[in-house]
Amino acid sequence: MIQPDERTPSVSGHLWRGALIALATLAVYWPALSGELVYDDNYIIGQNPLIRSVANLPEIFASSYWDFLDPQTASRVGYYRPLSTTVLTLGHAWGGGDPWHFHFLSIIFHILASLAAWRFAARLIGCDSGGFWAGLLFALHPIHVESVAWISALNDPLFAFFGFLSLTAFLRWRDGGSRGVPWQAGLALLPALFCKEAAISVVAVALAADVARPRRDESGGPLGGLAPLARAYAPFLAAGLVWYGARVAAFGDPLAGFDRTTTNFNVSPSRLLLLRGELLGGAAGLLTWPAELNLFRPFRPAVALSHPAILSALLWSAALIASIILLALRRRRFWLGLVLIVPAGVLPVLLRVTSVGTFPLSDRFLYLSAVSVCLLAAAFALKRLPRPAGLLVLGVLAGAYGVRTRLATRAWLNEENLFRAAVEQNPRNPNVHWGLGRVLLGNYRATGEWEALSESRASFNASMDLLEAAVADDLAIFATRDDHLQTNLGLAWTYVFEAQFDPYHDFETARVIFERVTQHYPKSERGFVGLGVASMFQGDLEAAGKHLRKAITLNERSPEAHHNMARVLMRLEDYGAAAKHFRSAVGYREGNLGDLVGLAQALDLDGRPGEAHDVAREAHGRHPAAGDPMVLLGKLAASDGRFGEALGWLDRAVAAEPQNGAAHLDRGKVLMVIGRFADATEALQQACGIMPDSFEAHYKLGALLLERTTNARAAAMPVLLVAYRTRPDDLRGRELRKLLLSMEITSAGYLFALAEADANANRSPEALEWAERALALDAEHGPTHFLIGMLLKAQNDIQPEDARVALDHLRRSVATMSDSYVAHLEYGKLLGQLGSPTEALGMLERALELLANERLADEERAFQENGLREAIKQLGELSEASGG
Repeated sequence: MIQPDERTPSVSGHLWRGALIALATLAVYWPALSGELVYDDNYIIGQNPLIRSVANLPEIFASSYWDFLDPQTASRVGYYRPLSTTVLTLGHAWGGGDPWHFHFLSIIFHILASLAAWRFAARLIGCDSGGFWAGLLFALHPIHVESVAWISALNDPLFAFFGFLSLTAFLRWRDGGSRGVPWQAGLALLPALFCKEAAISVVAVALAADVARPRRDESGGPLGGLAPLARAYAPFLAAGLVWYGARVAAFGDPLAGFDRTTTNFNVSPSRLLLLRGELLGGAAGLLTWPAELNLFRPFRPAVALSHPAILSALLWSAALIASIILLALRRRRFWLGLVLIVPAGVLPVLLRVTSVGTFPLSDRFLYLSAVSVCLLAAAFALKRLPRPAGLLVLGVLAGAYGVRTRLATRAWLNEENLFRAAVEQNPRNPNVHWGLGRVLLGNYRATGEWEALSESRASFNASMDLLEAAVADDLAIFATRDDHLQTNLGLAWTYVFEAQFDPYHDFETARVIFERVTQHYPKSERGFVGLGVASMFQGDLEAAGKHLRKAITLNERSPEAHHNMARVLMRLEDYGAAAKHFRSAVGYREGNLGDLVGLAQALDLDGRPGEAHDVAREAHGRHPAAGDPMVLLGKLAASDGRFGEALGWLDRAVAAEPQNGAAHLDRGKVLMVIGRFADATEALQQACGIMPDSFEAHYKLGALLLERTTNARAAAMPVLLVAYRTRPDDLRGRELRKLLLSMEITSAGYLFALAEADANANRSPEALEWAERALALDAEHGPTHFLIGMLLKAQNDIQPEDARVALDHLRRSVATMSDSYVAHLEYGKLLGQLGSPTEALGMLERALELLANERLADEERAFQENGLREAIKQLGELSEASGG
């Protein structure tokens, strides 16, 4: 022990020391208050319905920590942390889902844990000054960044706070002569256990503290006799039994969740033994020199002992074990006890390494152990150095800790920061690559920036390359089934978003990947959600509904499944059912902008404007900078005849999001109603520019131009043509067709474009009607002849007369489009089908020449060329056989 410089510090002395610890902690962690929800926060906070009401507290204590997730995931995790969830519930009651309030609670509990560490350290080393310095170093130690800046790790400072209270009560009992039983220590341990399983390490730390402190009666050895030892630790045992009983009730199993394994490392027992050596040595190294902080520190399934990371960890393990043996042999109990706190604090991780997740050497697992190096530093500086020098060393160390901690906090401000740093630190870890891909995909959904989607695809591809290497026996890469699932899902989603802008709308690639996911992971709802969305975009709403209902059956709590089921129902115009699914999504993913906006839209279309207004107001309150809630509020006000208020909301929406096409569209509609036609025209033009495929924006603008411009037809026709290409098969689409049919269109090009739009939508009769009108204006219009020929050729049971007519139209298209590859190709193919191999051969040879001018990908060009050469070869043989 240290010779005390003050045995009974004054109240004011305690207050200023406590205030200094609190202020220093707040100063270094202040940036964390502006942090977003990251990583597991999106589930524990964003998708946890239990924390949204204090009325759920009984259920919180009766269920496991991850029970709110899908049954498959919940069944693998044996965590029971009701008190941690209770604190999150109180945080939610205080500030809703605002991350600031949760971050504030994390910092407050870290301050409380640091103050409790100070009191424990002062008791242990018998010196309040030394205890203060240990507490301050503990508060600022960089190893705690993960536990304080990450909301999901709030359980670390929470359990440690109660753990240090328990240890202090235990030492107070020892200081009182060990009379009776230290029930206060056991009572304080109980809430620690209800915060996190790692609290069981408090008992091991108490044993280490017993070793460190001198005893009056050494006859029973360093820990006393068996009976005194049993009396000392009986309250801890009692707390453990109460905790075990609560776990049995929550898990409904005598094994109380302890049998559950979160990660199957799929390696030999010897490799797991080596892993424990890595963990012990890594803990000692990180606590001593916390330079490389890393949430995603990778596990390597097979690695040589000469690997730098393994070698470093084993050397630290050897140094730690050698120190323990040497101090024990020399009977340096004080220093021995302080050193023993390191392994004592990580004992649960060492014992149950397969139950702590994919990254067993995470910084947060060292939260309690950190007090060991802080005690050692304070004790050495104040005991072995002259006092001025010791204080100087401790001050410099605290300052260095503070600077390192504040810098490290930046990585936790948002997910993109976190995963970019993780990729830089762990380039051979597939988890961080698909994690970054997921974040970038979310950025693309929020902003529509193509660069985010492209980089997201690259990240998922990088993860896939690593997974393929792992499958090919690259034992330096550790990959889980979840890594394979998330990577394939991510890749498929990038194809979904890309296909929305791809002129070919190729959703089939994404659908095939999702199909494979459902085959390999039949109990996961995520593949079925993707299948449903891909089917929805392909227009197969029946299949989409089937897949999404399957997803909901697998995981009724999936907000993504409910949200996309609602989108399908919106397309089916079943707005009441859509509203129910949007409500479910909101219930499982509180405050999500897309869910709230979708719910408000569904309620409005279902004839419930009052409810829609309330939801839109909630969306605006939660997302005041978002444009969509303002658009909804403006639209609802306009529907109620309050056009001034509507225009106010829509002006605000345009100011907030200048690229919000719906805001410009609805603003234009309101301006039309109040007679400001010039402003309406400008607003609708903006809407069309932002939403080039919007039927309503182009239809409204075209109709306005027809009515209000001098050269009406010339101005309106290009806009109405875009509207016609995107027209829905409903009353509005039929009205547009009727309008165009009534117009005197004098351009064969426009009439062909209308015909082509109907042909692309599989409306052949309407297409042929427009095409006939085009030929009436220009009998030699090549594209129109080609279109008619292709429409006739595509008939299932084409009659000979129709075949001849199709052949004539294709012949006339070739005559007027002498450089058209596709015209020569299709004309040649039909000639061959109708028994004219010689003529067909000439057309296909000309098509082969024209192929060189086509803008095609190399693979597609090679495919086309090979097919043409094979057809030419066959036609040549037929021509020779027929004597042509």
